[in-house]
Amino acid sequence: MLTILNVFIEICRFRAGPQDIPHSRFLLVWTVIAYFLIGLATSPLEQFVPKTISAVADTFMLVGFALAGLWVRNLSNRGIQTITALAGTGVVFGIISLVVLLVFPDFRISEPSVFSSILILSLVIWNIAVIGHILKSSLDLPLWAGIGVAVLFVYTTLRVTGAIYVAHS
Repeated sequence: MLTILNVFIEICRFRAGPQDIPHSRFLLVWTVIAYFLIGLATSPLEQFVPKTISAVADTFMLVGFALAGLWVRNLSNRGIQTITALAGTGVVFGIISLVVLLVFPDFRISEPSVFSSILILSLVIWNIAVIGHILKSSLDLPLWAGIGVAVLFVYTTLRVTGAIYVAHS
C-alpha cells in the first residue's frame, strides 16, 4: 500500500506517470472509493445529502472526463491506469487540503486570510498541473494541451459542485 502511495506522490512531483501504476481493476476500485471519500471529507457543504451528491458528481466527472478523452484519442486501453492516477493524485491533494483546512480553519468562513487563500490557490494550480501531466502521458498530448484539458475539467467540476452548493444553501 505504501508503495502505491509513493507512486501517487511521485506523479504529484512530476517524476512518474500513469504508466507507472499497475494495471489493476482492484486498485482502480479502491482508489476511486478513496477519491469519493476524500471528496466527502473536503466538501464545504454541511448537510450529508448535498455533500454526497457533490462527491458523487465529482467522482463521476473524473471518470467520465478520463474515459471521454481516452475514447476520443482511441486509447481506451489506458483507462484503468489513467483513472487510477487521477483518483490517486486527487486523494493526495485531498489529504493535503484537509491538513490545510485543519491548520487554517478560517478558510471555511466567508473571508479567509490572504495566506490561506494563496495556499489553496497554489494547491489548485499544482493540482491542475498534475492532472495535465497525467493527461499528457495518457492521451499522448503536448503538456500545454493536457493542462488545457485539466483546466476545462477543474472548471466544469467547480461549476457543477458550485451549483449543488448554491442549490442546497
